[in-house]
Amino acid sequence: MAPRCGMGPAKALALIATAAVLGGSCDKDKAPQQRLTRNGDQPAVIIVGAPRNTANSIAEVEPNHEVSAAQALVEGSSVRGVLDGSEDIDRYSFVAAESGLLFAEVSGGGAADLTLSVANSSGAVLAKSDRGPAGTSEGLPGFGVESGTSYQIVVSEFVGRKLRKAGGRKEPSAEYVMSWRVSIDAEEGFEREPNTEVSGAVQILTGEEGRGFVGWSGDLDLWRMPAPGSGEVVAASQRASKEALHIVLSGLPGVSTELSLLSADGRVIATRRASKGQEVAIRNFLPAVAANSYLLRVGGKPSNPDEHYALRIDAVEIDPGTEEEPNDTLALATPLGGDDSTLLLARGEVTRGDVDTFRLSPVNYDRILELRLSGPSDADLDIAVVAESGAIVIESLSEGSGVSEALSQVPVGAGQSPFIRVSPKTVEGPAEYELSLSLIRGTAPPIAPPIDITPAAE
Repeated sequence: MAPRCGMGPAKALALIATAAVLGGSCDKDKAPQQRLTRNGDQPAVIIVGAPRNTANSIAEVEPNHEVSAAQALVEGSSVRGVLDGSEDIDRYSFVAAESGLLFAEVSGGGAADLTLSVANSSGAVLAKSDRGPAGTSEGLPGFGVESGTSYQIVVSEFVGRKLRKAGGRKEPSAEYVMSWRVSIDAEEGFEREPNTEVSGAVQILTGEEGRGFVGWSGDLDLWRMPAPGSGEVVAASQRASKEALHIVLSGLPGVSTELSLLSADGRVIATRRASKGQEVAIRNFLPAVAANSYLLRVGGKPSNPDEHYALRIDAVEIDPGTEEEPNDTLALATPLGGDDSTLLLARGEVTRGDVDTFRLSPVNYDRILELRLSGPSDADLDIAVVAESGAIVIESLSEGSGVSEALSQVPVGAGQSPFIRVSPKTVEGPAEYELSLSLIRGTAPPIAPPIDITPAAE
């Protein structure tokens, strides 16, 4: 008599011994099961997914769904097991011999959409990987663990709405393999978890590259960036070159990454976002004069435990007319001059979530402003003249990528100091642009409603 495939462990117990004698088995894709000898009134224990001549793997031992019943892991060994229905949870425990980084991964499971979590000894989830449908490997790369602390690695199944309405999956899943290790030595230049707090931030210097993982849902990495020198601008003259920083986060396959620049006390200065797989950057950043250091925060959705990102900081010299980050707000607008010029040229770069703002110097006579914005063929950029109150005076919103934006005959009265704002409507990666401005002495017809530009402060 052979055991019925799809039967839960409790119902299969009475059939397993007979099946072993008669040679009966379930479908070859299902993991074999064996019954262990038990004493007295001990609960039934089943080995699930017994090793198939694999020296460095162990079998899952049921029951292991309760926190108190988590199966002890053997260092250097992977685990083979199955989920006995969509409500089953498999827990594995270990005590970190030394502080280090946990690397765990689960794959297989057939049609079951597996998730992988690390929890504390009470079962509270500390990090979770659930990045894709059935057939997607899930991983927790480089999760920080502390010496002498007990942790659990948990394999479970994501149950979607359709499966939930159907009452869940009752039959055992195909076999999965869960591998794990704790690494004591961190590679030079790599993040070191936990690093969501300032105390765990790894230092990254100008000219260096840092690497890390967006390893699980909600994973955030902090890096500490010392400000070069005292943050002084190389030359005081607005028309001289200045020293700035390019902060570039490489694209990560399948992940929409986010890069934030924060002050040393955690205040967000600028945030940039990228489409999946695209590079994201904060360019032409001018450190404040008295700043000693800044923080960089990296995150993204969904996670990618297989491939790491690269974060690089380079010092650059920027010419007059180049945007100076941060310049997202009117208060931080990049000055362009314009007091004794009839033609100005500005350059910059925008990404998702970025806005560039420039400001023209006031003069004591009326002027006529002409604007033209040229960008890449794969980006749709907009341009606007903005009052100091933040109200839009006039804007150009032509539809379509690669289409130049233009504003003509914009009156600028004596003593007025208008803002120019460049923003992306549609952009995939970093989009470089060129802004041409013509300032001619004269009076243009008023725009309705009238321009309301507050004169610059004395």
